[in-house]
Amino acid sequence: MGESKHQPFQRRAGFVALLGLVVGGASCQVEDTEPPEEEEVGVAESAITVQQAIGSSCGTSSVRGLTMQIVARANCIAPGAFVEVPDLGNITFNDSVLPYLEEPARDALVNALNDNQGMSITINSMLRTVAEQLLLYRWYQNGQCGIGLAASPGNSNHETGLAFDTSQYAAWRPALEANGFHWFGSADTVHFDYAGPGAVDYKGTDVLAFQQLWNDNNPNDPIDEDGVYGPQTEARLLASPADGFPNPVECDEPVGDRPDIAVVATFEGSSDTFADGPSVGIVDLFETIPSTWTVLVDNVGAGAAADVTVAVELDAESFDVDDYAIERRSGAEAPFEADPASNASDNPPHNATLNGRIELHIGGILPGEQKRVSLSIDPLVYSVDKPTIPALKTWIAKVDDLYAQVEFGGEVTNVDGSQTFGGGRLEIAQQADIYSRTHWEWESPRLEGVSGVGGVTFASTAGSLQVQGGDAGGAIALPPSSLSLPAGGTVHLKASRTGGMGRARLLVAHDSSELDGAESIDLDIADDGVAHEVTVQLAPGSVERIALSPFSEAPGTAAIDFVRIEGAVPVPDDDDGGDDGLDDDGGDGADDIQGICSCIAVGRSVDGRAGGLGALALGLIALGRRRRDRSRR
Repeated sequence: MGESKHQPFQRRAGFVALLGLVVGGASCQVEDTEPPEEEEVGVAESAITVQQAIGSSCGTSSVRGLTMQIVARANCIAPGAFVEVPDLGNITFNDSVLPYLEEPARDALVNALNDNQGMSITINSMLRTVAEQLLLYRWYQNGQCGIGLAASPGNSNHETGLAFDTSQYAAWRPALEANGFHWFGSADTVHFDYAGPGAVDYKGTDVLAFQQLWNDNNPNDPIDEDGVYGPQTEARLLASPADGFPNPVECDEPVGDRPDIAVVATFEGSSDTFADGPSVGIVDLFETIPSTWTVLVDNVGAGAAADVTVAVELDAESFDVDDYAIERRSGAEAPFEADPASNASDNPPHNATLNGRIELHIGGILPGEQKRVSLSIDPLVYSVDKPTIPALKTWIAKVDDLYAQVEFGGEVTNVDGSQTFGGGRLEIAQQADIYSRTHWEWESPRLEGVSGVGGVTFASTAGSLQVQGGDAGGAIALPPSSLSLPAGGTVHLKASRTGGMGRARLLVAHDSSELDGAESIDLDIADDGVAHEVTVQLAPGSVERIALSPFSEAPGTAAIDFVRIEGAVPVPDDDDGGDDGLDDDGGDGADDIQGICSCIAVGRSVDGRAGGLGALALGLIALGRRRRDRSRR
């Protein structure tokens, strides 16, 4: 892309006291799956570089001086956004921990602590800057310091001010979830992210803060101030003094009464259902089951915007838009109401299939006002066997005469740096896997939601699901399907088995997803290690779940190439987001669109209600793009 018109800040207003900010992922990659590691304490040496600190210490405190400058500079970019967590007596911080969260997360944690004064909690990790994350990542790469896994710099949830780790996760989980925190789950048991009212996530702000610090102290070797972590930014970070730069941190003067637009993208009613292999943290949709994707546009500036255009670009082979609605509200606590822009003549028609690139003119936005674009997304085809994960992209194409962007990842015009979201790039992309309720292929490492019954073990390799061990009659259960077979149907599968005893059986649960009492159908699959294709007839009715038991009497090994249910019609349910939430005229069918657990790509400001647009969930990627003509980073 071309050279950005977003210029480094020029105004200086003196030293800023540390408020405690570091920023990271527009969620979704919103979430990394770092393991629970406790940061070891190192001894900071004077006059060493970050590169030298990597080889001479095993503690992030070795770059504490630079870290504090990054935090202070980040507070210049987003004043007062993050605050120190107080010591209330029942909270302990390990030695290398920076005890800072953004203010809503801090307040929620304080509430949880005050409500549970008879319990104590130890924080293993909380806020990290890009400098600290670089240390952890290099130690992980080099096999140093006992770090078993670490996210790459710029991509850790711990850089957002929303995340912390605690080894007392089981005891504290109910209290934390009651106060808006989201437990990451079995992939990272110690990890919590704040997802409640007021949750804010500034992807790349700590990177931008370092870039500005470098340029302030190295005017003859400038790098782009774009908030994107790349090779040139890494090279300068490695060469930076671990104790910090000699020049004091200075903030920029405010730009005046101008709009400042932020954007949030959300899948309503959808989540990472399967948390599956390489797609952990990516929302799961289902073939032909509609889902609502919303884009929340928020004016966090002091001035009104008169003319804002939102652009959306879909993976054309994977998604259609069946309809859309534009709404507005006066603030995060107010209800949404229909916006006249929804039916403006310069916007696309309603109830018509839209594909590829879509532009929506949403009109003006007052300070503190929010506009919501809701799109009914139709996932077209199973994508699990594809080499890349389909994505939906959105960006702000125009804000008055202050900001313009023709293409996602393209050249940006940002007058005087007035737009601050994403380091001055108002764009977000969100990936989504498209699974099926009627066929499972295992052409990728994804397990596609299967589970073991009776102790069997399994893995997806070489284009099939490999199954072994377990008890007699152990089975592989496919995920609940909720299918209707109005005229009957068939199950077509291909599998091999060897080394066990007894017949292979297909289990069909008709009334519930539980397999107890399921219909058992013998399968003609010889115990010879050769793949056999089998077709089983099913009577009209419903199918809630099916399972395959390779051996009825003694376990062996089996490989399942595919399972396909033909003649079935998926029955939408709440988890699939089957109702698109839109009236025929493009209006919001009901405001309960906000009340469902969502997968969200977060920006400057989000909905004030927990569990809706204020919820930080899984699988978002805020894609910062490198400028083509300026590779310095």
